[in-house]
Amino acid sequence: MRWAKTYQMPVGMVFVLMIVTGVVVAMAVIALQPWDSGESAAPVSAKSSIATENPDRKVVPGFLYSPGDSPAPGFTLQDQNANLVSLQSLQGKWLVIDWIYTSCMTVCPALTAEMKMVQNGLGDSSGAAAQLVSISFDPKRDTVDALKSYSQNVGGDVPGWLWLTGTQSETDSVADAYGMIYKPARGIENLGHFEHTPLVVVVDPDGQERHRFIGTGWSQDLLTRLEADMTAYDDSAAESILTDESIAATGLTTVEAGPKGVVSANVIPPTIDEVEALRAKAREFPWEDSTGFDDIDSELVLQFKSDYTASKWIHAQSAQRVSEGWTVLESEPEDTQGFEYTLLEGPDGTYLGLAREYWVALEIKGTNPQRVYALLFYAEGLCCLF
Repeated sequence: MRWAKTYQMPVGMVFVLMIVTGVVVAMAVIALQPWDSGESAAPVSAKSSIATENPDRKVVPGFLYSPGDSPAPGFTLQDQNANLVSLQSLQGKWLVIDWIYTSCMTVCPALTAEMKMVQNGLGDSSGAAAQLVSISFDPKRDTVDALKSYSQNVGGDVPGWLWLTGTQSETDSVADAYGMIYKPARGIENLGHFEHTPLVVVVDPDGQERHRFIGTGWSQDLLTRLEADMTAYDDSAAESILTDESIAATGLTTVEAGPKGVVSANVIPPTIDEVEALRAKAREFPWEDSTGFDDIDSELVLQFKSDYTASKWIHAQSAQRVSEGWTVLESEPEDTQGFEYTLLEGPDGTYLGLAREYWVALEIKGTNPQRVYALLFYAEGLCCLF
């Protein structure tokens, strides 16, 4: 009996120790979870960026889905230079938006590295046609000065990259509107850190959401999709600038010598800004095949992204000039080789020649109409050089 009593006491202690050990291990596992892993972000809600039409779909890092016709939620915040920035003020550019906080030591630096690769991939388009936007959801620490310092440290304090902050209610409102979820990280050692959705949203120049990405490793995929989107959008924008009436006003439907193309009162031709918007879509190169002619003022080769945009630019340029009092002396519609041209005379005696073959256009200005006209035909074969 004495032996049995001494045996029962260790058994009870063993059970108690097992329970205590299990609790300690469970607490340790919880405490050691990642601080802001996208995979362990807050539960998915109806607004979450992870939510899709198929709730059972497994979410993997990278491309998430394309929302289609979905207006991006508006916002007004401060950038790293204390300037107010709104979604409306950024319209006209492609936006790549992510969410970070500067004290983060896990997924945020990886997101910033992806954004940096996007910036490098955009090249000259960064800041001009596309804008990177990093929004902090920890504004109490991420003040304007803190974001300025952080952006400089990571090489992101450049015209093509905005770092935004605001009041807590403002940044929370933006995060909630886009479905970016965050919450304090678990574990006393993680105080001041967050678990959050590593979300990236692409917005087009009209303020419509185009694509969503999650996690990391998406930069190359984003660039590929963005390049295709930008090309398609350029062509669509070119078409919307020009109405059938404004093109018809140039009288470019037949080949005919002599003054023609008077704009009627009910026709609104493209403005200079609209013509220049088309021109901005091309790469320009000086052309010097007629060097030495005093009666030629300027020559430029313009390389567009598509035949369609090059043609629309010629028609827009012609329509706009006609509205200013220029006359069309001669024009030739597009032939089977993708070649077309127009010769115009200005009120001051200056002549403008416009020609293209496929996606490469030629613009010649001078005071000698015969020479301008003859040089237009050098556009034939130019596309072989690009």
